[in-house]
Amino acid sequence: DEQDGVLEFKVAYGVGKDDVVGRRIPLHKGIAGFVAVSGQPIAISDVQGDPRFAQDFAKSTGYIPRSILATPLISNDQVIGVMEVLDKIDAPSFGIQDMELLGVFANQAAIAINQSQRYDLLGEALIIGLQELVADEQDVDADEIRRALTGSDESDETLRRDMLELARLINQLSMGSEAERKMCLQVLAAFVNYVQSQARV
Repeated sequence: DEQDGVLEFKVAYGVGKDDVVGRRIPLHKGIAGFVAVSGQPIAISDVQGDPRFAQDFAKSTGYIPRSILATPLISNDQVIGVMEVLDKIDAPSFGIQDMELLGVFANQAAIAINQSQRYDLLGEALIIGLQELVADEQDVDADEIRRALTGSDESDETLRRDMLELARLINQLSMGSEAERKMCLQVLAAFVNYVQSQARV
């Protein structure tokens, strides 16, 4: 949570997983905070001897690890989170190979998280647009819009596919530079104006 300057546990697996999800820790505290701020992965074999280890936070979760492997989740050169693995089962500490493997998995996770966040934003934009459409056009059938979005009516399948393709293209455009996004917005706005002018003829 960049706005509040904290890391929040979103997903956990293993011992005590239900006790940590939703917990928040300031970015300046703990090993995960160090990884988030520095953007560098780290492997620590004796966490209790490391001054960066948030002992009080670990105690509050009911689980104090011996070793930690942590790596940043990076998307578009920005840290969006941290992935941690605690206490390797068959060895006292994590090695370089473990760090490389976690890095590969973290890259895939960061891509998935980023895509999910972008589609959430896109979904919000579509909802706002539909609300404006219904408010402005008295003859718009809200049920017809709902069928088009959910695909519950077979006759609207083509429209639904087109909307999904449009969403995919907008998602790709969102990864471009600010100048590229502005240019695309101008092109889309011009096309919308053209379509609306044709509808009035």
